[in-house]
Amino acid sequence: MNKAIESLKTGIRQATSKTRAEQLRGVEGNASRIFFKAFGQLLLNGFELKKREYHPPPDPVNAMLVFAYMMVFNELSSMLEAFGFDSYIGFLHEIKYGRKSLASDLIEELRSPVAERLVLYLINKGVIKTNQFTKKDKGVIMDDRARKNFLANYEKFVTSDFIDAKTEKYINFRQVIRERIEQLERAVINNEPYSPFILHA
Repeated sequence: MNKAIESLKTGIRQATSKTRAEQLRGVEGNASRIFFKAFGQLLLNGFELKKREYHPPPDPVNAMLVFAYMMVFNELSSMLEAFGFDSYIGFLHEIKYGRKSLASDLIEELRSPVAERLVLYLINKGVIKTNQFTKKDKGVIMDDRARKNFLANYEKFVTSDFIDAKTEKYINFRQVIRERIEQLERAVINNEPYSPFILHA
């Protein structure tokens, strides 16, 4: 685990020196492989993550990650549109037919603090169990009971206050999502610097 942490820190240093989107995506891809290998080592209660796959998710962990990302992504998409952004035009993610590239950009900084932390909690606390998944086509999906538990815990997770180490003020993740978009708006309109959200332990 310590080796993975040091490798990810190296990736952060490498990312700051990149000047083109394709270079940054290369660093991201390598960091993602390291991260999910370490993530799999944290799982309890019979859950395993051998490889990150999502079209379709072949196992319960991938299925839960896909569902969690979808929840955050949908919140971002809705709020971007409410602020008047065209969510199909991004910065890191290129324009691609049918893809909301701007929402795909913003979710990157919220994957770990929101989606992946929630999935880890639901697994390791036994809220969702391995027998609550069924095969569909070439993938797996949660059953109705697991999905309801997931949704209830997601709502609690994004609305529960915590102390932001940077501001030392109470905030919740739904407010963080709004603040990301407000900061992006200031960056676009007023040319202010944009700083990604970092959750400090």
